[in-house]
Amino acid sequence: DEHSLDLLLLPATRCATPDLASLAGNTQQVEHVDGSVENNSTKACFTLHAFAWKNLHIPKLVVPTGLTEDGRPTAVQLWGRALPYQQMFDDAAAIEHDAAFLQLVRRVVEATQATPSLARADAPSVQGLWEAIGSVDAS
Repeated sequence: DEHSLDLLLLPATRCATPDLASLAGNTQQVEHVDGSVENNSTKACFTLHAFAWKNLHIPKLVVPTGLTEDGRPTAVQLWGRALPYQQMFDDAAAIEHDAAFLQLVRRVVEATQATPSLARADAPSVQGLWEAIGSVDAS
């Protein structure tokens, strides 16, 4: 409230989506603020905001933002304003508050997706997957 912010834009994770070998071996490379890189557990990659703040009573949404140079998906998180404590467990107030947040996020996402370098894209490993799934005969 001190800064009158409606949204916070944060990285969704500390690294790009890991591959299966990194997941299995806990050897995901995590880049630090100073530019140094170390092999670390996958937990170190995903705990930046995902787990520590998960249960805060504020609206949050993860938005895909494209691919890294090697084709791994990236994303950002958008956090909205918290409800006043007195309304935190009022379902009607929460619905109205979350609806306003989603309308604001929709405008941000539309602007983001209109920027080619930030637009959601399918990773090379799954391109064509949806067409293949759609062409499978269910009978």
